[in-house]
Order: sequence, then structure tokens, then C-alpha cells
Amino acid sequence: MKRLLIIRSASIQQLDININQIKESFKGHEIFILTHPHTVEHCKKYSVKNIIPYESKNDFNFKFIPKELKNEKFDSVIFLVSNISGKGYLNLILFSFLLTPKSVYYINIKSEIKKIYKLNLLFNLLKRILYLFLILILIFPFTTILLIVTILNPLVKKIINLLKNVI
Repeated sequence: MKRLLIIRSASIQQLDININQIKESFKGHEIFILTHPHTVEHCKKYSVKNIIPYESKNDFNFKFIPKELKNEKFDSVIFLVSNISGKGYLNLILFSFLLTPKSVYYINIKSEIKKIYKLNLLFNLLKRILYLFLILILIFPFTTILLIVTILNPLVKKIINLLKNVI
């Protein structure tokens, strides 16, 4: 049987609204919910296979994956977003992909389910790095150049040494 993990990353009221659409879209899946401890009791009304408490006091973060999830395998992971576009949830996207499911989705406040593709994730990460780099150059041009030289210097030395050995 296929397995689905729902990450309750928005209000419990939103899960109340979204749960029927999720169950309809993922028929034939065993459903698990990852939620903070204060909503575990509320989630029992959804009749799911298992409710996993997220013991961190912070938001869901890819740096803290609960030990209960480390040995679990899911076919799909879906998380709730409290907007329409799904923007602003990079941390949750990374968290979801680190669980190594076959597919990752989000469901918005209108109960629309959207798939997240790894290629789009990679593109967005590269775009963020480029923006950060450009901001650094514009705000701190000298410091950025110094940082680049510091990073590239050992690389250049290795390349020169390799070339010396080849020639």
C-alpha cells in the first residue's frame, strides 16, 4: 500500500478544510500526519494510520528530522501552505525532499494540490544564491572580491600544481 505523509505546516483549521481533498486525491494511501504535539489530539479525528509529533518547538526545519521519520519511507509528502502560490516555504520543501519520497506536493488555502519538481527546486536555490551574490557585490564590493579571491585562491593553486605535473 502506498504511504502519504501530511505535514501540518499551517493552522489546524486549514487542515480541517484541506483533509477531504487530500484523502480524495490520494485514495488508497495510508495517511500519516506530522504535527506539533499540541495538535495531536485534534488530528485523531481524521482517522489516519499514524500521527507523529514534531517535538521541536520551532517551525519544521530540514536541520531537525524526527527520529520516527528517519526509518520511514513515504511515496508522497504533502504540506499545507497558508497562501495561494506556495511561495515562502523553501524550508519545508527541503524538509520534504530530505524524507526521500517519490513525490512532494503542497496544498494551498483553496485546496489546490500542486506538485513540486526537483528541477524547480534546484533552479530556485541557484536563483537565491545568485541574488545573494549580486547583493553582496552591490553593497560590499571590496569585501565580496576579497571573499572570492580567498575562496578561489586554493583552487587556482591546485589547478596550477596539476598543470605543472602534466607539463
